[in-house]
Amino acid sequence: GLGTVRVLGQLQNTYVLVETSQGLWLVEQHVAHERVQYEQLQKAWELVMLPEPLLVKDLGVRERERLEELGIQAEEFGDRLWAIRQLPKLLMDASDTAIALQDLASCANVDLAKATLACRTAIQNGTPLQQPEMEQLIQRWKATQNPHTCPHGRPIYLALNESDLARFFRRNWMVCSQTWENPAQGMGDRFSAEILHRPSSSTSRIQPGDSNSNPQKAERAQFNSLGKNNPG
Repeated sequence: GLGTVRVLGQLQNTYVLVETSQGLWLVEQHVAHERVQYEQLQKAWELVMLPEPLLVKDLGVRERERLEELGIQAEEFGDRLWAIRQLPKLLMDASDTAIALQDLASCANVDLAKATLACRTAIQNGTPLQQPEMEQLIQRWKATQNPHTCPHGRPIYLALNESDLARFFRRNWMVCSQTWENPAQGMGDRFSAEILHRPSSSTSRIQPGDSNSNPQKAERAQFNSLGKNNPG
């Protein structure tokens, strides 16, 4: 399991923001749902009878064999036409059923056909989701056997751990609370400006073995000197 989480919201109608005990996840909704759909299909491949046959054009021998492996019979119905009387349950509400069926028939094997069906029927990126929908998706995704990648190998989520955030914001640095001559400018702003405008030639004077040969030590030393020279 992935532990206890809390859904915070949706970003750009594509990513679900999830708070964890370690930090933050950005979960792409399409591939997360694709993983859920795929594992459901692996457990139970369910076909539904159609009230009227679906007519498909130009199914070759290999395509018909692939459909038969999926339990779908293609009956000859006329010139270059084939009648399909059963469909996977996930395709019953699809608007492009015939195209989807041809995609399945073109897959190299049954497993890839199931992955293709899972992808076609998953929530699309750009779809707004309500809070209950996001929470249900995340819970179902967390319960999958492989929550890390979609059936095609794409990563499902990006983890930003607390340690990563602390390192990015340099929270391990000792930052003085004093301000400079301009009260609106904090010490960190002054230090950033000094670093940005530091002459590039100054780095050429650093010699091997010098205490400033370590860039982080050099920046800390300059930070400390700024604090001493500008007591506020």
